[in-house]
Formats: sequence, C-alpha cells, structure tokens
Amino acid sequence: MSGNTVKLNVGGTVFETLKSTLTKHDGFFKALIETDVPAEKDDSNCFFIDRSPKHFETVLNYMRSGDVVLPDSKKDMLELKKEAEYYLLSNLAKLCQPPTDNFKTCTPEELMRVVANTDKKVIMINYLTYNGRTESQYPEDGPFPNEKPYWTFLVYNSTRSGRRPFRHTVDLEDCMGHM
Repeated sequence: MSGNTVKLNVGGTVFETLKSTLTKHDGFFKALIETDVPAEKDDSNCFFIDRSPKHFETVLNYMRSGDVVLPDSKKDMLELKKEAEYYLLSNLAKLCQPPTDNFKTCTPEELMRVVANTDKKVIMINYLTYNGRTESQYPEDGPFPNEKPYWTFLVYNSTRSGRRPFRHTVDLEDCMGHM
C-alpha cells in the first residue's frame, strides 16, 4: 500500500483505489481509513473485508463518482442495496430502492385488463426495453451483456381509442401504436 492508494481484499478479490475515494463519502470506508478502528489485514497487508466481491466494483465506482449504473435484475438490485447498507452508503442504498407504490409490475394480460376497464382518460405505461425488445422477448438468461436498458413510455388515451374492447394484448398494442 503506497501513500495514496489502498488495497482492499473483498471476499478474496483484491481492489485498489485511492484513499481520497474511500474518504469521499461518510461510512464504513471513511471510518476504516481515518480512525484507529481495528481492521483485519490479509497476508499481503490488504484490508480484508469478509463480503462477497460480486457488487463491490459497483460500490467502488459509486464512491469514485457519486453516480452508478444500477443492475438490471431486481435480485441484483436488492443485493447491491444490502451491500450499500453494510458499507453505510445511504445515498447508494436509496438509489437501489424499489419503485414507489405508484408503480405496479404486471403481466401483459393484467395490463390489458387495467387499460380496458379504466375510467381514467389517460394511463402512462413505462417498461424497460433492450435494443427495442422487452424482457418477455429474451432467452431465460436475460439480455446480452452489452445491451443497455432504456425506458419506453406509452400513453393510452381512452378518448382517442374510442374505448373499444380489447380481447388480446395485440389489440392493446395495435391501439397504442396508432396514437
């Protein structure tokens, strides 16, 4: 460990970063570097942190820039939130919060029923796409690693659709495509 850099052994994976990165945010690492808290070291004199390294690169990138690319899957997002909470990075933990109660996840069939039976004039529908494809169009292992998610917004206006009945999701897609 040189004067300005710190090596961290996180669950067997070594990460190296600047002291200034680790002290930029209040929390676990600032206390580790700036106080006399007893810290475990490995055989190479790296700080040893008994945590999974799976999300640590994301945690470290957040500490570097204050910004982060969040994981796509809900499971990974919850895991990252737990890591942020462990490292006392409250702003990162807040970024990992699930959507508010104003949002509901549903199947296309449930969505069709909601839109077909609403008395509201307008409903906004948000969903993630990857290169124009929705999650249901992927193989089981998800999108290709180099694909980035994009939010797609659809607005359903009942006065423009004539409140015609929907029998299949393609009817809903057809109606939305002609707005």
